[in-house]
Amino acid sequence: MTVSPPSGSPIGRDDELDRLRHLLHDAMDGAGRSVWIEGEPGIGKSALLNSFLTEAASLGCHIRAGAAEEFGRRIPLHVMLDCLGAEPGAKDPELREIADLLSCGAPAGRPADPVAAATERLLGLVDRLSAGRPLVVAVDDLQWADESSILLLHRLSRLAQRSPLLVVGACRPVPCRPDLVTLKRGLTSSGAEVITLASLPPAAVTRLAAELTSELTGAGLLGDRLGRAAELAGGNPAYLREMVDALVREDKVRRQEDTAELDGETGGGLPRTLTDAISDRLGFLSTGTTGLLRSAALLGPAFSVTDLGAIVGRSALELTAALEEATAAGVLTESDVLLAFRHPLIRQALYERPPAGLRLALHLQAARALADAGLAVERVAEQLLAALRGPGAVPVVDGWTVDWLLRAGRRLVSRAPEDAAELLRLAVAYLPSDDPRRESLEVILAPALVLLGHRDEAVRLAEKVLAATGDPARAAEMSWTAGWAMTDGHHHEAARRTLSRALRAPGLDDVWAARLRAMLARSAVADGDLAQADAATRRALAEADRSGDRPAAAAALYAAGIVQVHRGDLDAATDRLGRALAIAEQCDDPETHDLRLRLRQSRAYVLLVQERHADADLAARELLAEAERDASPSRLACSRILAAEVHYHAGRWNEAIAQLDAAAGADDLIPAADRRWLHGLAAVIAVHRDDQASAEAHLGAVPATGAGHAGAQYVPLARALLAERRDLTEEALAILTRLLDRTGTRPAYHRHIWLPTLLRLALREGDTRLARAAAKAGSGAAPHAGRWPAASLAAVAQHCAGLLEGDHATLTLAVDAYRAGGRPLQLAQTLEDTAVVLAERGDLRAARTAHAEASEVYTGLGATWDLLRADTRLRRHGLRRRRGPRRRAATGWDALTPAELTVARLVAEGRPNPDIAANLFVSRRTVEVHVSHILSKLGVRSRVEIAGEAARRFAGTELKAVSAWAG
Repeated sequence: MTVSPPSGSPIGRDDELDRLRHLLHDAMDGAGRSVWIEGEPGIGKSALLNSFLTEAASLGCHIRAGAAEEFGRRIPLHVMLDCLGAEPGAKDPELREIADLLSCGAPAGRPADPVAAATERLLGLVDRLSAGRPLVVAVDDLQWADESSILLLHRLSRLAQRSPLLVVGACRPVPCRPDLVTLKRGLTSSGAEVITLASLPPAAVTRLAAELTSELTGAGLLGDRLGRAAELAGGNPAYLREMVDALVREDKVRRQEDTAELDGETGGGLPRTLTDAISDRLGFLSTGTTGLLRSAALLGPAFSVTDLGAIVGRSALELTAALEEATAAGVLTESDVLLAFRHPLIRQALYERPPAGLRLALHLQAARALADAGLAVERVAEQLLAALRGPGAVPVVDGWTVDWLLRAGRRLVSRAPEDAAELLRLAVAYLPSDDPRRESLEVILAPALVLLGHRDEAVRLAEKVLAATGDPARAAEMSWTAGWAMTDGHHHEAARRTLSRALRAPGLDDVWAARLRAMLARSAVADGDLAQADAATRRALAEADRSGDRPAAAAALYAAGIVQVHRGDLDAATDRLGRALAIAEQCDDPETHDLRLRLRQSRAYVLLVQERHADADLAARELLAEAERDASPSRLACSRILAAEVHYHAGRWNEAIAQLDAAAGADDLIPAADRRWLHGLAAVIAVHRDDQASAEAHLGAVPATGAGHAGAQYVPLARALLAERRDLTEEALAILTRLLDRTGTRPAYHRHIWLPTLLRLALREGDTRLARAAAKAGSGAAPHAGRWPAASLAAVAQHCAGLLEGDHATLTLAVDAYRAGGRPLQLAQTLEDTAVVLAERGDLRAARTAHAEASEVYTGLGATWDLLRADTRLRRHGLRRRRGPRRRAATGWDALTPAELTVARLVAEGRPNPDIAANLFVSRRTVEVHVSHILSKLGVRSRVEIAGEAARRFAGTELKAVSAWAG
């Protein structure tokens, strides 16, 4: 075989080439080896082998190379004769003799077993060739090799162990032949090197796509859309080449100056020539496996074996052989508990192979099969939506779909509200106005709209049904839904009018009376009318008890718990919320599901206020686990914000930021008060970390003023801190003074996050009147003693009093209280103030000790601005820390936080996100955010690259022992 010099080393295969080079040099030194190269079709085995053989030839090695052919398997020693050049017309007489041994026209004296004789002669030939200078024997496409050649390769591998000989075989994982399995096992047991070619990393895909595009269009740069399209090839060079060729050939790539870009008008489908080419490449799979994969493609990029079995009408056992073949071939891979197409391009090609009309019919058939099998309603909905909104689809809902929505619609609303709303909208639009099923579907649709945050639309739909229906129960349900939407949208007066009117309607039964009154209580408490909330709660509980309606009882207890929170009686609130949650967990309907999430969120908040930090942390994790499983986007976002606040107060700011980043994805769906909570808390952390740009961005996302729950205080606090950071002390004081004026008779909790800052700034400006007012507000927590947590209230009062009087002993009491309450930021701020007071009194030794501890806590939080402020305040008294704060690097491994390092270690070990989440006892979404930050900071684009970077950085270190770098 003549080796064609490549234009350069295969892109993205530097590590594999290095391994082959090391083995070659060992062979040249007399320590021969065997190499087994394995990888799916098109992954680059031949290109790697060709590049390596060219280098080996340039180093003076003998090269003997060949490739097996699919139709040569029946010819003994076919590939090895070709590899070693033994043919009838060979110039070397020994090679001609070996070829003659196997030819039909051999002389009468040929041996009884010519294959065995030829094998021995070939072994001797290789032995003599390697005696003169190093020899490389390489065979590509071993999956098609004949059995005799495979046996000869095995014997050559033994010869290599005592000769300057390198034996290289390249093979696909399928077809999986027993003789190849035996050969591989024998090679590896004798020390052969196994090189498995994985998909190209994203950077290599981009570079290869750019080179291919440059060859075809002359453009040197790759556009964003074309780059994203290249990712569909899943890192397979052959698929990528075929895709770029097809796109250019079908004029779907435009050159814009020096950039090649995918035509903006191009649809989502693949060029037909590309679909055909990829389908042809899958010809190595059996017909049954290819057909099964086409059915799997209907289910999306990832699918369960159960779902696949349902739509093809076969058991998991019957699917085993085909799925194992597809997995071995690299077409499928495991993704958590699912199977997934390794290359999105293959899945799309399989999916688009049938005509569009047939695909739509197949989706409808799949939906019915999944429903008949009793599988998850969201899977059925996905198939229906694919049939109704796919290319060429006519959004006409058939009778079966309408009937299924009537049966399963409420379940679908709780599991997948977005899909439910889209399907229900289509069904309502399809049915004529006089069809009785239309109103039933509208009743199911309205709660889905509330869950999705489309409250105004839900109210309009509810009012439409109310105006037309003659069914008292339906009217009550629509009034309840309208009240729910209005309450969530903070239209409390309208909600109370709607609910009160419904309660006066004739024919109202106890069940709906209880539910409506519970919603009325919820609206009243949100509007601050605790008296009406109390009255409505008591009547709702009585009516729920008479009717036995658990959702109403849970909702009434929820309202009662919130009333107690507003009154500051947290023990009573915990009791009522716990009882409500226990009842709600026994219910299974969409409305109660949302209520259950609200209950979990309220309970976690109360536990946080009670300073039961371990319980609050566990409650927040349980909330997130349930919300990530079933919640609407808006409810999930609100759950994340609560979890972020729990992390913030515990000093886990990186985890808080991860949750806030995730919640920001649903920013347009959550209520205004929760948006202020989200962006206010994120801005506070950003200012503490001296990231003024991020703080400004978050503050710019919310109005300057606005009412809301206690979380709304973070917005003015962030504005004040940012003003102080910029030496605008008067502006900071004005903001915090307005906050002080609004406290009134509200519970004292949350004052600790801003009151000492106000007092410190007032003293700095010499405003003793304002400082005394702030101290008085701090001591005003006393009336709440016994209801709000004494430790935090005492700490706020002592911190303010100690600052005002310059009394380090009182400040020390606050330090102890904050330390006991588990408030690291407030602890450090009080230590900083204590250090300043001690320095002013001349006790520099004690001041230095307090300053050192404050600095240590600030450093752990990453509170760069607080460190700078503390250093500046103490520097006036001649106190300096021995080492200044080391800023975390912006990129690279040094930029990773301890939490991100831990996640990176687990990713490098090959752990999937669910396993990492379970290992660290965090939510899956938190892990996803950490992985996203790791990819960005390391400048890589895949988990495989994270593992590669980890291996290079920590070479020689067992990954499982790398926990040291995570702290």
